[in-house]
Order: sequence, then structure tokens, then C-alpha cells
Amino acid sequence: DDESLDEPYIQGENRNYSAIDIPESSYFVMGDNRLYSSDSRSWGTLPRDNIIGRVWLLYWPLDDWHLVQGYSYSLN
Repeated sequence: DDESLDEPYIQGENRNYSAIDIPESSYFVMGDNRLYSSDSRSWGTLPRDNIIGRVWLLYWPLDDWHLVQGYSYSLN
């Protein structure tokens, strides 16, 4: 929205970056330790083919944790 977000919890200088176009089937990913993360701000977008794994449990917010619908697993 072209408005800066007040983030008093960030200690130190926040890295700024320019707007970019994100290619189809790519993602802009950011680490949760913003000042020290190696993420899309350093190395660019992440191709969909490089994402592995599957979401099966959502636990945040805590009062709404649940298994993801459609996920199945085997104990074999």
C-alpha cells in the first residue's frame, strides 16, 4: 500500500530492496530472522520445483490448529 510499517520490535537497520517482478511458478521467500536471513532478498526468487514437503498441520493461531483437509498418511 506504499506505506511504511511501524516495526519497533526490529533491532538494528532493516534491509531495503526494490520492487521486483516474480516469475510464474516462482516464490519470494523471507526468513523469520529478517536481519540475518539468507532469503529472496539476497538470492532472488525460488522456483516452485525447488520446494519440497507437504503441509499437513496448521498450528497458528493456536486456537485454530487443525490437520489440513485432504492430507493422508500411512504408518507403514
